[in-house]
Amino acid sequence: MNSPNISGDAFAARLQALRSKTGLVDERVLQFRCAVTGNPFSVRFTRESPALRYRIAEVRAAEGGAGSGGYHQKDRSFPAKEFDLSGWRCPCCDDDDGFTICSGCGSNVCAGRTRKLPHGARLFGCHDGCGTSFQTAPCETVSGQSAPQRGLLSGPAQKKLPAPLRALTDRRKS
Repeated sequence: MNSPNISGDAFAARLQALRSKTGLVDERVLQFRCAVTGNPFSVRFTRESPALRYRIAEVRAAEGGAGSGGYHQKDRSFPAKEFDLSGWRCPCCDDDDGFTICSGCGSNVCAGRTRKLPHGARLFGCHDGCGTSFQTAPCETVSGQSAPQRGLLSGPAQKKLPAPLRALTDRRKS
């Protein structure tokens, strides 16, 4: 069945309606470290439409000291302008000034060790495990993961096919 060409706005509207109807949302998960404590955590962002920015949906402490915060996929780069950091707060040090990408360890790190210099620039110091310090600049991209779509193909678990009947397998041998 061929479908007519639709504009990007019409497609976005249809996609948003489908997501609202099915409860599916687009998710991104970003891994972080606290600049003050060095502890890892992850933040899950969601959006219901490509016309909207990703908003914070969940902050999760890493389990067992691992840096994944429960998500295990290869990182990708995303445009930073797609993320709305309203309500941002580091769960480890309570900093609410956002985050930066450390030029030393490459991690997304909260701004808990950032201070404003007299001439207006901001100086960042990474956690003790890294130790890098530098003047910050606005991020153009962030590293993270596309979270798996929950429920997209979910349903009752499929049963395995029964083993072949012995009589059928015995006939094939003769």
